[in-house]
Amino acid sequence: IGYKCDSLATMTALDRTAAGVFDYSNGVDVERVRDLVDDIDKYLISPDKVINYPNLVLSERQAVRLINGLYDDYSVKDGLYKVYKEEYFWGVGEVTNGKINMQAYVRLDL
Repeated sequence: IGYKCDSLATMTALDRTAAGVFDYSNGVDVERVRDLVDDIDKYLISPDKVINYPNLVLSERQAVRLINGLYDDYSVKDGLYKVYKEEYFWGVGEVTNGKINMQAYVRLDL
């Protein structure tokens, strides 16, 4: 890369200060995590908290139908959604023409 840029400079470090919802204010260094193995849950973030899509909440009936391959019509705009069965995060779904197709399952209700 240095030759292409007409330079002999070398990068020796890269300090990423933010990535998505994560930044230094909510980061924990590896050494601290190793010391807190028994208390690790206070540093874990629920997967739905790091995804920036609107919520689509399914009723129990809609969730059962979706799991069984039956598709209901949803009156929402086409796009990606965080899908919940009632209060439980299920994953990411894509709605196209009122139909939902799950893109990634997490299913925190098991």
